[in-house]
Amino acid sequence: MKTFFRALTLAALLFFPIIVCGQTIVPFLDIPAGEARLYWDERPLEVGDFRPRKSPNRDNEYYGGNMAWDFNSEKVKKHNLIYDNYIVNNWFNRTEAWAVPDRFTNNDLRYNQLVFDISEVYRRKAQNGLNHAGPAAHQDSLLYYESCMEAVLDEVRNETARGENEEALAEYENKVKAMLEITEIRESEPIIGDYEIGIGYYMNVVQSVFMTNVAPVGFTIPTGLNLGFAVPVNKSVYMFDVSAKFGKLTEDFDYLSLHFPQRSDVELCSISLGYARRVLSTDWWDILPFGMIGITTLNMFDINDDGRDKHSPDLGLSLSAGADFRFKYYRRLQRLSGSSEYVDSAIYGRVYLSREQHAGFGGIITLNFGLGIDIFAGSRLYN
Repeated sequence: MKTFFRALTLAALLFFPIIVCGQTIVPFLDIPAGEARLYWDERPLEVGDFRPRKSPNRDNEYYGGNMAWDFNSEKVKKHNLIYDNYIVNNWFNRTEAWAVPDRFTNNDLRYNQLVFDISEVYRRKAQNGLNHAGPAAHQDSLLYYESCMEAVLDEVRNETARGENEEALAEYENKVKAMLEITEIRESEPIIGDYEIGIGYYMNVVQSVFMTNVAPVGFTIPTGLNLGFAVPVNKSVYMFDVSAKFGKLTEDFDYLSLHFPQRSDVELCSISLGYARRVLSTDWWDILPFGMIGITTLNMFDINDDGRDKHSPDLGLSLSAGADFRFKYYRRLQRLSGSSEYVDSAIYGRVYLSREQHAGFGGIITLNFGLGIDIFAGSRLYN
């Protein structure tokens, strides 16, 4: 956000020169800071907005006015999305406006108001450009409307003789009034695209494991966990996953030349690499089927007179397949030039089948249901 805001500020300084109706470089008046700027939507211009001056300037002009655009941002929250909206403001600089009172006519005031109104018309057009143009086109869009405004102001200045031609002045007032009525701000909520690159973290809050074969291991609820890191790229997500399942033998069992009595503890731990693909993405939901392959360890514990002994783990192969269902309760977009920094956090449900294969023990196939939380962050395209 800061990068983009600085870019807009630079654009304001470099590409949006002050709209001048006369000489504008004048000594600073003692006007309170809160009254120095008169924004277009506050009220029309008044004679009191021009400080009195005794004599014309060196160009023999009897008044000078100053209108300008600047930028600020506002935080917008729509449903689960928070983003910064960049606002173009149109204001009259009272500290640099002046007039020789006995030579400042009503037509002069009307002419300044006309220039202010034209500035407002193109301010609205520029705002719509910001709202609807892609980030890479922001500067070009603003420059385009600034050049259009300058062309119109040159025409009005020449045709009205800076307000002295009352008939032409009235004609342009009617035209600009009609333009103001039909030129409205069109709000636009960003449409978030795919990740260019990102990183995420997820963890289970609770996971239930159910046996789907006759292996002599039983599980109670909760019986497992998953946590890991993820790297989203476009619609793909690459995962590094750590999982564990905890159970007990349902009967006496001989394993690795050792005898384990019923109720001995069993741990299945695995480290896996995975791939997920986003097949559905809305403002609130993501659905990502995935598959994982990794190394698993089978840890057996027996209980004897010496207490609880852990035996050397047996390595095996772990295979998993399932899907994540993400409910995105929080999304934050910070718009930058060309891309964006995007964060979302979700409550997710995970459903998957896994098979841990160990020599001498056979394949342990489990059906797993998990509930967890995650957070993803990275650069995403948007419209």
